[in-house]
Amino acid sequence: MDSKSKEFSNVDECNAFHDDRKSFDEQFRTYSHKDINMQKIRDKSEKLKSDLLENFEKQMQDVIEDFVQEIEKIEQSATVNGVPQTPHKQTNGELSEKVFIARRSILSELLEISHIRTIYHIFVAILIVFMLNTLVCDFMDQGRVVLDFQLIIYSFGKFPLVMYVWFCMASSTLLVVYPLFQYWAYNRCPGRVYWFDYLWLLAYIVYQLVFLVLPVKTIQANSIPAASSVVIVTEQVRLMMKAHAFVRENIPRALAYDKSKWKEEDVLPCPDFSKYLYFLFAPTLVYKDSYPRSRRPVRWNYVVSNFAQVLASLFYTYYIFERFCIPVFRNFNLNS
Repeated sequence: MDSKSKEFSNVDECNAFHDDRKSFDEQFRTYSHKDINMQKIRDKSEKLKSDLLENFEKQMQDVIEDFVQEIEKIEQSATVNGVPQTPHKQTNGELSEKVFIARRSILSELLEISHIRTIYHIFVAILIVFMLNTLVCDFMDQGRVVLDFQLIIYSFGKFPLVMYVWFCMASSTLLVVYPLFQYWAYNRCPGRVYWFDYLWLLAYIVYQLVFLVLPVKTIQANSIPAASSVVIVTEQVRLMMKAHAFVRENIPRALAYDKSKWKEEDVLPCPDFSKYLYFLFAPTLVYKDSYPRSRRPVRWNYVVSNFAQVLASLFYTYYIFERFCIPVFRNFNLNS
């Protein structure tokens, strides 16, 4: 009986072993099939990714090519009375002649291109998504809509000081550059360049250096925030370039001026102050005594639309910093 029971037990163990091995083989086949299927899925996803990237690059290349072609068409259409204008290099220190024509703005013409409008609408849609994301997050976290614009208020802080600095810069451009240039143009000795001219050139260089340094020193001394600093620096660069454009464009006129030979039909060595004042606020960096202007009345709806786009750009930057940059840098290096 003992030998028979041992035989039966050995047979049962063998059967159990075979069953376990069989189940193990089935599981191994199942897992191997799963691995093969997952590998196939990975391969297909990689192929799909590469195809999408290839199609995206091809479409972007087509968009850029169409954009360049449209720009070339716009530049070729810039004519005066149907005759294309080619720059003519002047002599005796004069700059090449610039011809201004009455035309629509480049931005308005670009927005008529379908691809540019698509990009514009994409950014508008992203701005709307940012706004909705902010409203939903505020409502989920605090149960109400939080209209917190402390970042904008902080960035544009010390605004009275900014306006004071801008007023000083604009006043110096109006009350220093123009009167000194007018005095030099009317009182210099006609003919070749003398030491008197070099003295005034040195004074002009000193003025530009002071104009370059003082606003920056004011920003550093008063710890003016970022956006307010950008306002000061951009206006500083704009006024410097405006003053230099006015002086550089009118130097040949002043050098050619001879009070004893001057006639009423001749060009004055220094333009009128009203022309200089208009140039400071005109959207150009090339000085001319007159510019072509539209005969149509001011389209105030277009002006309001542009100001609305400026405000939208401001909020666009606010949402990017508020939702993506500040939370990251607020907890930066705290976990370590």
